[in-house]
Amino acid sequence: MAGANHEMIRELLWREFPADLASTTFRRFWDRPDRTLTDIDPIADWPRLKLLEQLGRAGGESVVLLVRGDLVRHYPTVRVLLIDPTTNVGQLPAFGGWIPPDVRFMGFDVADADAVTAAGSQWQVAFEEHPTEARFGLDTIPDGEEVPALDSWDQLSWQQLIGQDDATHLMIGEEFPSTSAPPDGAIWGLNSAHMARVTYQRRYRQVFFVRDLIGR
Repeated sequence: MAGANHEMIRELLWREFPADLASTTFRRFWDRPDRTLTDIDPIADWPRLKLLEQLGRAGGESVVLLVRGDLVRHYPTVRVLLIDPTTNVGQLPAFGGWIPPDVRFMGFDVADADAVTAAGSQWQVAFEEHPTEARFGLDTIPDGEEVPALDSWDQLSWQQLIGQDDATHLMIGEEFPSTSAPPDGAIWGLNSAHMARVTYQRRYRQVFFVRDLIGR
């Protein structure tokens, strides 16, 4: 960061731009979701008696999760959280980036990186659909499994619609086309808003132990 700021000021001066030699042009190395977070204080305020490695503002340590594969290529907005076993609260990445076409990396600020990656670690990583991207559709029950009773619209599957086992779209009639009574909350075929509620799919989340992801 010190070198990048030094060279930027030199470039501005060489191109005859008015530049303050004491200014700090770059204060973040990684792109962080919280734009108020910075990696370094203004260079002009750095104490002279500290080592360069001690001048970063981020406390503690970081662990970096790298994911490669179809998941990040097909679902680029997938959200990844690191779950602390002591609080059971998911933490969003402090920084991250992409390596095209199918590699994504995310860094998490933690107090002890070795504890996260230890053999008996209880830390978890969650992959989930983004909360702002609504998805609509019906469930598909695998062959051989019993079709559950329809207690909520979230359980609605193709198999529960009479004569639509191999259908690719819904045929909206005046009545709910099933022998099961429709649940409360939305009325089948009433209007587009009610049908959106009927076919709305809850966000999907899959959780893994960190130790399993790294093979410990």
